[in-house]
Amino acid sequence: MFYLRGKIVNLKKEWIIIEVNNIGFKVFLPKREIASLKLFQFQKIYTFFYYNLSQNNFSIFGFLEEKEFYFFEILVGLPKIGPKIALAILDLADIDTLISAIKNQKTEFFSKISGVGRKTAQRMILELNSKITQIEKLASKEIKEKDFELIEVLESLGFKREKIFPILKKINPDLKFEEKIKEAIKMLSSCS
Repeated sequence: MFYLRGKIVNLKKEWIIIEVNNIGFKVFLPKREIASLKLFQFQKIYTFFYYNLSQNNFSIFGFLEEKEFYFFEILVGLPKIGPKIALAILDLADIDTLISAIKNQKTEFFSKISGVGRKTAQRMILELNSKITQIEKLASKEIKEKDFELIEVLESLGFKREKIFPILKKINPDLKFEEKIKEAIKMLSSCS
């Protein structure tokens, strides 16, 4: 996971400029997160880098909390959901409310977003329902800092995130990090 840590030198409605080692980065954030920031405050922002090939455009999307970063990552992995729409979804409400809307299949909740019609909202809810356990785990903050490191290592080894999340609870938290990796690989290999 990538992040920027620096001083906020510009605040706009949809983005900020964060200065890190005398370099300013334009970072798009959910509007409700921007409202909580102050000019010249030092901040750590979890970042998602996105390159739009058709527009030859590179953008950075940021989040104040890791759970929002991971939820965003899940959203942009869905068909017809780009980063701007995913950001707009995160602007609708907190993650707990979004989970409730997904579980209760509230298409009208998501179709309020510009660019998301009824059919796209239905398809999105259907896709997200299959990932609800993963999303709930993010929202309940059950994932600890070391778990994020473990997830990244396992993903770099080619394992899929949706396979990784269910086994996290089964791994003994008292194990050393290297032992957790070995245990996770054993579990994931037996699932395949």
